[in-house]
Amino acid sequence: MTATAPTLAIGFGDSVKAGFQNYVNFWGRASRAEYWYFHLFYFIIEIICNVVDLITGVKALQYVAVLIFWLPLFALEMRRLHDTGRSIWWILIAFTGIGAIFLLVWLCQKGDFTENKYGPGPAIAT
Repeated sequence: MTATAPTLAIGFGDSVKAGFQNYVNFWGRASRAEYWYFHLFYFIIEIICNVVDLITGVKALQYVAVLIFWLPLFALEMRRLHDTGRSIWWILIAFTGIGAIFLLVWLCQKGDFTENKYGPGPAIAT
């Protein structure tokens, strides 16, 4: 018998909140929704910062946004890899060029619904 997916899903606001609350948490797991909603939030903030920078002629706001979001995005990517059963060291495959494609595929994959060596599934843990 195979494990079925829990029906608990995380929303946009909860994803942003969880991303900032766990900004230095490199252990545990993150769902696809949590990962991609946080990236969507970052993308929206970057667009806003770019528009403000273009209007003011100063590029400082964009750099501040990158500094604020870098660590939460990195930690979230580590937890997302854990959800697919992979070690954080697999992030290094992106530096090979072609490995970035594999990394993107893994980040888009469904995670393990059951507990793995990195802890319970994101829906189970909440």
